[in-house]
Amino acid sequence: NYWVDNEDEQNEPATHTDGIYEYTLTDEGAVLTNWMYYTDGYTPPDVVKIPAELGGQPLVGIGYNALNTYEMDSDISFTLVIPEGVQWLSEDVFQCCHNANVIHFPASLIEIPEGCFNHVDAEIIVAVGNPRYEVRDGFLIDLQTSTLLYTAPSTTGKPFPAVRRLGSGCTENWITGWGEMDVIIPEGVEEIASYAFYDWEAKSLTLPESLRLIETCAFEAFGVI
Repeated sequence: NYWVDNEDEQNEPATHTDGIYEYTLTDEGAVLTNWMYYTDGYTPPDVVKIPAELGGQPLVGIGYNALNTYEMDSDISFTLVIPEGVQWLSEDVFQCCHNANVIHFPASLIEIPEGCFNHVDAEIIVAVGNPRYEVRDGFLIDLQTSTLLYTAPSTTGKPFPAVRRLGSGCTENWITGWGEMDVIIPEGVEEIASYAFYDWEAKSLTLPESLRLIETCAFEAFGVI
């Protein structure tokens, strides 16, 4: 077993450092793997701009859990800017990124996985010209798949936009008032992803006739009183 684990480690890409950022290299460019905000003497500015290049290579992706701010002081807040040139985000890239109050996405971004905004309560801005994603009244939507990916705090209680799918974890900021909210999923929604609704109680729940698929754990720890 040790030999297998050691072989896996040898096959992992080497990690490099550029200032307070760690990254790996691919044929396309650099991938951010860690933002070392805990470095002695570093305090995040009001606007955190992720570099467009790391180690002289263009930044093309941001890896798993790379922007987690779980250990950052709760009184610190900032606007987070993902630079032009970044094409994809990994799963859980913003896991517990509590301190960001606004996140800017570039026009170059073409891959945002479902469920990568766990414990995030930022408003989202997508650059004009992005071919795949847009924000409608605080709702982040994948236009290619007609999927609701994220609900900003400003969406609380507003009607869902016209989408085909409610993505994993997408309602975290939308539901309010324990047991006080009437949840109405509009006609046109065909799929509800795993953990789309999680750990909450509603006053009522209305499902549309258009619904075709409810994935496992879509309503995990969710109830109607």
